[in-house]
Amino acid sequence: MLFELTDLLHLPVSLCNAAVFSIFFSRFLGTRYNSKKLYTAVYSIYFLVNAAFSILMPEAVSLLTIATCFCFPVLLYTGTIVHRVVCGGLLTAYAFVTDSLVMLTSSFIFKYTASALRADAFMYFIGAYSSAVVLLCMTLIITKRRRTSLSATPNKYYLALALIVWICAGLSFGAVSIVEQSGNPAGLAQLLSETAIAALSVLVFFVFESYQVHAEQKEHTALVEQQLLQEEQRFMLIDEQHREVMAIKHDITNHMTSIRELLAELQYDEATKYLNEYIAQTSPVLKRSITGKPSVDVLISGKIAIAESAGITFEIKSDKLLEVRISPFHLNIILSNAIDNAIEACRKLPGGADRYISLGMKTESDNLCIRIINSSLPTKIAAGGLPATSKDDSLHHGYGLSAIKRVVEHYDGAILCAYDNGEFTLYVQIMNRPAEVQ
Repeated sequence: MLFELTDLLHLPVSLCNAAVFSIFFSRFLGTRYNSKKLYTAVYSIYFLVNAAFSILMPEAVSLLTIATCFCFPVLLYTGTIVHRVVCGGLLTAYAFVTDSLVMLTSSFIFKYTASALRADAFMYFIGAYSSAVVLLCMTLIITKRRRTSLSATPNKYYLALALIVWICAGLSFGAVSIVEQSGNPAGLAQLLSETAIAALSVLVFFVFESYQVHAEQKEHTALVEQQLLQEEQRFMLIDEQHREVMAIKHDITNHMTSIRELLAELQYDEATKYLNEYIAQTSPVLKRSITGKPSVDVLISGKIAIAESAGITFEIKSDKLLEVRISPFHLNIILSNAIDNAIEACRKLPGGADRYISLGMKTESDNLCIRIINSSLPTKIAAGGLPATSKDDSLHHGYGLSAIKRVVEHYDGAILCAYDNGEFTLYVQIMNRPAEVQ
């Protein structure tokens, strides 16, 4: 009967373990797939497998836990490979610390030796259940304020956190080994030392989180600074266009008067010549209707002027985007950063090289597709699918790429970068919906 009861009691242990994995990885890294059914199915299977191992092969449960700690983040969650592997290692270390804490606590309270705890089936279950509950509580504590991916965290912070937590795991292993070798139940000194080690492993995470908050604030400040710079440039272009329009409006009466007099005198050739000169002067303003979105057209026109002044051929093919519901502000962030990077890449080419940029925009189904192709030196694609910046001061360049990615993710879109035979291609696809529908 005791064996059957123990079998049933393994189910809440497996359920706690599944909850720990789901909470820790989703809050610490962020899910890779949008399908909730996928994650429900995966964790349901894990729950059943863990329960079966606990009943049939309890000695293999630790190996299953370690394997799951590394497989799940790599296969199911976002972040660089370093972030995902380190995250799996963190959870493994935390699991070991909680197991050691529970074992020494049980040994101290019930006066069992370590070998006696393992030999007693009921005490083994009590230890497993207590470890699962403590680890779940620890997971909730260290992730309670975390709801987004930590992929922006510098690797050095991740590695420092992992190193300290693994040192705590090593100290826990040493404490358990001392108790096992003594052949006696754990004493108060061993219990207090293990409690201090467990507390340190939790507190170090909050130190790490303070660095993470600092890194996020720094990134946010850089993004805001870049957006302000873009807005300043946009308003300068609008102001320049306004001055041109006002100048034309001011002179249009004189122009019409001159044309009327030429026509009255039957000087048709002179009138035609005068009209051609007038159209040539006003074409820079009139040709700026590209997408039908005034703020977007002003931005693109300004970038075209910058590119052409640098000897860069700029080709554009765009549908009218009157039905596009995406915020023009977000669209300008994508286009401004992407075109700036394309112009910079062209400028880095050696003398005599063909410098060109091709911008295409169109709507397909319920998506807006943007493709920018530019001539470029060989470009390395970094982790996450974005080109690695080689600038010493990457405040605007590096964060500009991150800004594009943030907007794309905001609209549940996709971004793809590729380099082939002297051409760099940036392809963006975002859902055509207003920003508030999130």
